[in-house]
Amino acid sequence: MEDDGAALVAAWQMVDRSTLVGRALFALYNGDLSGKKAGNKYSDRNRVSIEKRAAAIADGRLTPGLSGKENEAAAPIAKKPVVRVPKVGVKKQVAPKVLPPPGRKQAETIKLEQELDRAANPIVLPRPKGPLLDDAEKLRLQRMFEFNGKLSEDTLDAPAPVRPPPPRRGSVEEKEALFQEIMDEIQEREAFLRDMAELGRGKEFEGKIRIEIKERLAQLKKLDEHIHSDHGVIVRRNSLRIN
Repeated sequence: MEDDGAALVAAWQMVDRSTLVGRALFALYNGDLSGKKAGNKYSDRNRVSIEKRAAAIADGRLTPGLSGKENEAAAPIAKKPVVRVPKVGVKKQVAPKVLPPPGRKQAETIKLEQELDRAANPIVLPRPKGPLLDDAEKLRLQRMFEFNGKLSEDTLDAPAPVRPPPPRRGSVEEKEALFQEIMDEIQEREAFLRDMAELGRGKEFEGKIRIEIKERLAQLKKLDEHIHSDHGVIVRRNSLRIN
């Protein structure tokens, strides 16, 4: 029993507040969490370090299995950008002018010599020895201009163009000429409608043009009746003359 009591006293003395372990237990049982906070802080710092290392390995900046110094030695050294700074007081070197081979001139020199030669020796046309146009030639040209490039004798001798006499007013010929004129107008309007249809604007003009064509068709119908009537009268007159 005495041995057990001595052992218990020794055990309590190991966790007494006079020892480091005893003070830690006393603080823990009394709600002191500073140690836990310190451990959590250390764990967070380790977690951040591990995440950074994993990201560096994924990017290829670190090689797993190598130490920090080995990774630093293997990492490429970033080169500093080279900036050209002008040097004050230093003249820019100009390439020496290439001289032409001996005995040959440059094109600029030849052109300059030609211009100077033309300026010093202008071209002077020789004066004509006699008059350019005598009086007879002047008179001939004057007569040609009066008669449109022909001499008066040629103009007077040429026969005058014979023009057919205009058709008699109200005659069959006049009506037939008017018939043909109206036919031409109808064809022009139909061609205009076809052109507008090709341009995609046929509907814009179709109504108006169709009305104009209809009016001219009515005129053609009346003219045709008059022409046939006049032909019948002429045929009857000729038959009466024969009888």
